[in-house]
Amino acid sequence: MIVTNGRTVQQDPERAARSWMCQMILCLMKRRPTEAADAWEAVGRDSGVRIPPVRLAQLDTFTSPADRDHLTGSEADLLAAGMATHHRAIRSRRTVRAAVSLLMAMTAFTAATAWKQRRMLHSQRLA
Repeated sequence: MIVTNGRTVQQDPERAARSWMCQMILCLMKRRPTEAADAWEAVGRDSGVRIPPVRLAQLDTFTSPADRDHLTGSEADLLAAGMATHHRAIRSRRTVRAAVSLLMAMTAFTAATAWKQRRMLHSQRLA
């Protein structure tokens, strides 16, 4: 890679190596959605496809809205199905956490009420 700073021209091998690595990573990322979409097609386009969140984030980052025009229909469908499954899993986890929190609060309230009533009953017996 050649770097210019106005008057001088220099070769920057470090920048060239980084640029080459970035290009290689982009090339690999471009191939992954195609391979994943082909595998998804092979199993009958399961609507509950589970893509690991890290991989989903990588695919989503790679396929920014401007780049989504380059995706095939199958790749776009796979990404949409993976995102939908991920959002359903998040919603489900939130629902379970809310239910558990509510049950714990109700249990604590019931225990406090029972303890208070027991103390009142015990104090009435003593009187």
